[in-house]
Amino acid sequence: MRKWGHTIFGNWLYICLMSLAGLDVFKPIFSITFLHEPEEVALFMLPMMLINLGGSLYPDVDLLIMRVWPSFGHRNPLTHSALLPLILVFSALKLRGSAAFRFVVPFLTSFLIGVGSHLIGDLVKTANIVGVPARIENFWHTINAAFCLVWVLSPVFTLIA
Repeated sequence: MRKWGHTIFGNWLYICLMSLAGLDVFKPIFSITFLHEPEEVALFMLPMMLINLGGSLYPDVDLLIMRVWPSFGHRNPLTHSALLPLILVFSALKLRGSAAFRFVVPFLTSFLIGVGSHLIGDLVKTANIVGVPARIENFWHTINAAFCLVWVLSPVFTLIA
């Protein structure tokens, strides 16, 4: 998938998931507890969409790394995986129960949806991940995308304590 395909798909997925926020079961996931007025929520959505855009482009940061370190390779397992999201999730969980956690969760959710959408988008064609055997490339993308999206929908992560 081309860069614009990743960003369009990432923002589409983000909008679809945010539209679920009106359902009672999803309210804890998408509650933005520090915003109270509809205008505040509307203004908040632009940075969220930009963070989602960054998340959907993040796996291709390996293209920039390759300029300095050519052997790094495009679709490197370090960038085309849930490694950075995993680090961010566990860092955020250390803040659980604090006001900072309430602030970080919506931004992290947006980023995770972006990364997950990129990895799903790479399933459309053979990804040729550096160092990953061809027979498990689709499995690699599926597991890593699932991690990003499952944490977004997981009450363990998103319920504000």
